[in-house]
Amino acid sequence: MYCQHCGKELPEDSAFCRYCGASQGLGDGKKPGKKKAAVAGIVAGAAVFLVILLCVILGGKKEKAAGPSEGTETVRKVQKESQTAEEQETVDAEETAQEEELPAVLGNFVVQRGTRTAALGDRELILYEEEQEVWSTQGTVGNRLMMTEDGLYYAREQTGSSLEYYDFEEKTQTVILGNYMGMEPVGLIGSKLYVKAAGKNDMDDHIIVEKDLSEGTVREVPFPDMWGDFSILTCGDRLYYLGGRTDVSASPLYEGDPATGNAVVLDQQAACGPFVREGKLYYVHCNEPGYDTESIFELTELEPGRGEGRVLLTDTYGEMGWLKSVENGYAVFDCYKETESFQKVLDLAAGTVKRTDNQGEKSTELIGHDKEGFYYSAYSGEYTNGTWYPPKVYHVYYYNYAGGQIKDMGSVTGRAVGVDRDYIYYASSEDTADAAYGRVPFGSTVPEPVKTETPSDSSDREYILPGSDSRYYRKLDLEGLSAEEIRIARNEIYARHGYMFSTQDLQEYFSGKSWYTPSVPAEEFSEGMLNQTERANLDMIKEYERNTGINQ
Repeated sequence: MYCQHCGKELPEDSAFCRYCGASQGLGDGKKPGKKKAAVAGIVAGAAVFLVILLCVILGGKKEKAAGPSEGTETVRKVQKESQTAEEQETVDAEETAQEEELPAVLGNFVVQRGTRTAALGDRELILYEEEQEVWSTQGTVGNRLMMTEDGLYYAREQTGSSLEYYDFEEKTQTVILGNYMGMEPVGLIGSKLYVKAAGKNDMDDHIIVEKDLSEGTVREVPFPDMWGDFSILTCGDRLYYLGGRTDVSASPLYEGDPATGNAVVLDQQAACGPFVREGKLYYVHCNEPGYDTESIFELTELEPGRGEGRVLLTDTYGEMGWLKSVENGYAVFDCYKETESFQKVLDLAAGTVKRTDNQGEKSTELIGHDKEGFYYSAYSGEYTNGTWYPPKVYHVYYYNYAGGQIKDMGSVTGRAVGVDRDYIYYASSEDTADAAYGRVPFGSTVPEPVKTETPSDSSDREYILPGSDSRYYRKLDLEGLSAEEIRIARNEIYARHGYMFSTQDLQEYFSGKSWYTPSVPAEEFSEGMLNQTERANLDMIKEYERNTGINQ
């Protein structure tokens, strides 16, 4: 039988497509696009019959009699042309199906597929269709979302123990999986849903949970080296992820077989990724482990099962930046420097590199894309005494791949987290765990704040690293601090979110700070509560501790 949505061949009686995840409900199981091929076959068959009949008739006339081989060759020629036409029709149908096929779409905060957009609102998850709100659910939802053709997968965070599904057609909300902390949907392979979840005894030690949506069975797939805040995706019938600790710059790239639970290392020193496009993996290889600006990074293309990868771009970490997306034939990097930040854009086919011009704005971040280009945000403001003052204004721009033109799409007062066809989605604060989310149409602008006075730095004196939730620190900033001060600076990132420390000295230390409110037990804390800046600072501090041998 064949998938009713993407047209790929499946085992008989399959309930779900192993390639696109679509339900195989009603239908005759025939391959899409076969009707034209069948018509072509009938016409060709009639032509063959007429040729044979003509040969028989002419065979009785001595003047025009054709030899046996000539008649046979004529029939074979017609049959061959008929077969070629039918095969071409089938190929055309398969190519059309592949072009229309859309895999499950993953995203943070905002995910869009077709006419639907799902976005986090103010303590709720909202579904829009054709720009109109059609459904919402209240409560704290994890920022990792996955949308298929038929529904939306998301994790409920206030209990930390449910992964849920909203069916677009049935308009029903169902709990798919429970009893695991820190869950994030990863992808679908056939009828099997894969979910990243925290280990039973350690929030940083993860497992993959497999839920067979057809059979209802659940099993744990304990791949090795799944530690910290790592990325993982499905490609074909395999899962790919960067393992190892997140406090080092280079980690092994693994290929995991969920059927056996085994995983093999494809590259010992991968720095970021992976991304998948047309069955190929893209990631950055790090020649010299360490986030030194002169470390050599290589963008690598790897076709699983086909040997070594192909290097597409080589540059220093300081110049290449961080790989953020591989879409529509282009790789996009976020680049951060002392005086500026920008995107680098690599044309995978031509090998050419361009960059965006952000006119001195800082901390640019890729937040969305379409077939013609991508959207990114950048903010203005001045960092004084651990606080951005005036408050940040995030500008959203659109970069066109073909011409390299940049268009101003609008601005928001709060971190821009995503876009769809007509709206900018934003969070009211950098602390994504407590932020309120909203959206404004393209073209909306907010007044640029005017600096009137320098804010007091009295509260900042209570921090080792003020503003580590909104400012990227460097290892240079840690030099001169004692081992205990660095330990406290690392735990400040957790304390901002109300983390309740089990270590008595840390609990006593932070209880003496005016800004600390213990509210989240250690077993209920999720790494998803940290924003991008906090995660980067946490990784940097841990790497510094590892390299210097302190606090080990």
